Amino acid sequence: MRLFEHYANLRPRYHEAYARDRLRASNLVAARLEMVYTHRFEGYLDLAFERDGSWLIVPLVRIDGGCLMVQEASPLIWPAEYAYASDAVDEIEELVIPWLRSVVIARLVNDEFIRVFRDEPTCADVFRRARRSALLGSAPYADVFRTLGAAVYGARFARERNVVLRGSDAANGAAMLSSFARRIAWTCEDDDVARTWFSGLSTTSIEGDGYDLYVGPRDGAIDAHTCVFDDAAREGERRVVQPEPMPADVLVSFDPEDGLVMREFAVTESAVPLRGSRLFEPSRAGASAGRIAIVVRDDAERAPDADSDAAHELARSLQAEGFDARVDIASHIDAASVDVIHVFDLRHGVSVIELARDAEAAGTPIVVTSYADDRAGEVGRGISGALAIPRMALDRLVFDETMHAFEARRISNLDNDPWYGASADLLMQRAAAVVVASNAEALFLQERFGYRGVTVPVAATVPLTRPTDRIGSLVGNEEFVLIHAPLEPRANQLAATVAAERRGIRLVLVGPVADVEYQRYVNQAAGRYTIQLRDSDLTPEELAGLYARARVVADVGWSSRGLHRLARGAAHGAAVVASVTGYAHDLWAELAFLVDPANVGAIGEALHRAWEAQPQLANAIAARTAERCDPFAGLVAVVSAYGQASVPNPT
Repeated sequence: MRLFEHYANLRPRYHEAYARDRLRASNLVAARLEMVYTHRFEGYLDLAFERDGSWLIVPLVRIDGGCLMVQEASPLIWPAEYAYASDAVDEIEELVIPWLRSVVIARLVNDEFIRVFRDEPTCADVFRRARRSALLGSAPYADVFRTLGAAVYGARFARERNVVLRGSDAANGAAMLSSFARRIAWTCEDDDVARTWFSGLSTTSIEGDGYDLYVGPRDGAIDAHTCVFDDAAREGERRVVQPEPMPADVLVSFDPEDGLVMREFAVTESAVPLRGSRLFEPSRAGASAGRIAIVVRDDAERAPDADSDAAHELARSLQAEGFDARVDIASHIDAASVDVIHVFDLRHGVSVIELARDAEAAGTPIVVTSYADDRAGEVGRGISGALAIPRMALDRLVFDETMHAFEARRISNLDNDPWYGASADLLMQRAAAVVVASNAEALFLQERFGYRGVTVPVAATVPLTRPTDRIGSLVGNEEFVLIHAPLEPRANQLAATVAAERRGIRLVLVGPVADVEYQRYVNQAAGRYTIQLRDSDLTPEELAGLYARARVVADVGWSSRGLHRLARGAAHGAAVVASVTGYAHDLWAELAFLVDPANVGAIGEALHRAWEAQPQLANAIAARTAERCDPFAGLVAVVSAYGQASVPNPT
């Protein structure tokens, strides 16, 4: 029996005894097949079982299309919560797979097909009415998931809470939230067929108060801590949009860049407790002068990361001291019109090579903040594996076995292109001074590039935006692990998501989508414990609030662009989980939890240990961060690097 853990947040959850009694081939009423366009030729199957008038709905059984064509393994991959039912599943597959093969091989379908296995009038009527109401497990996914947006968003407020739903979408919402809530009450149109279709779910009638979450129309609302209304936002509420579903890449999303927006919701706002920061805005003298060009990646605006955070914060601090400082990309800089060029990161396109040559001709010194952390020479291979493994591992067993081989460095057919190219080599040749995170980075620059010039240690540059506590509509009232980085294989969010879901640790992923294919795999793995947010949806104050609320900050990527974002959370006392490839140990030593980015189990263990240890470590972490990341000391160090870089080289 093949199993997978994808879309765990979108499936109804039944008691095991109830499911065992109904998950049998003899109880199968209908199967609904929906193949989808992907590079893997896959699809999904919904199964409806009935016994003695009560139903069991098993949606989103994954189909491995390749195994329908070549019978190497079962083509059906079952939700992991049914692992106990292997014998029953074998009988069901014997009934269903011949039909799947006949349909798929004969027609190579990319459409919906339905097979009715029991045609009793009562069952047929329930199935027909369920389809008419677009109930989960009976109708096309695009129709079903159009109805689920408000409930899916509400799930972040529903874990172990009392939930009430009303309106035309309430039945699907109640089914989906059954895996989150302590108690669910709901009412909807065509209520009788919906309650029959979802008869195995534990729900109650709407009565009294004491509800934590309400989902539904504004005119039917009850008093609840949080409300998700299915209409436009009013003053003091958060507007949330839902794009058109695109099965199976995007089932439910709240990112307008994922498709045509077809619905919007309003979420009531609430305040959450925040931790104070040990970093403070320093007093400014404002008497300095000089023209500083701060150069960031060409894609920094589209995919902001820790390096662009630090670049903009540095520019703000320099301006406050009287410098003429601006942040831009290399192609927009006139080397002859500035006094110092400060390049962030070693990985740039050809434009930075041209800028370096222009700077040499103009006699303008270059200072580099290097972010050089590929000490083991594994970044290229790690990124390749982070994308290749979910491409080929459709079920949990293959994923785990492949990840174990990846951890042991036994996968040989991965790309291993050099992480540092021509731009890095030229920048290190032309650099008059380099800002490093630690002495260990300075040593690596000497070993890798032969650099023996001026190095100035600045552990991290942290934005000092004042946080708002009005972020309850984003993340609810529970604590969480925060990962803030572009969504891409380099940042390794898939491994972190799988690790957190398996450990039952709440995870908030913040960042733009830098790799659409990788986004699909993260979406699939993001289950009951994961929330995804985009930088573009947040104000600077809300983003600062997330850092002030996080219990743990993590960066388990193959390569990072500095310690800035980890330090931002650590300044509030958040525990730190970081990849062993970087320099977190040099800043926090024994206070940080370090992991191999290839080891999902180790990531999960580190997240768990950091979560448990945070209350005891908070003061020490915040104090260490304040000591090593003092904003004024960091600025003085950078300005000293500018001064040393501007001294003519006697040779």
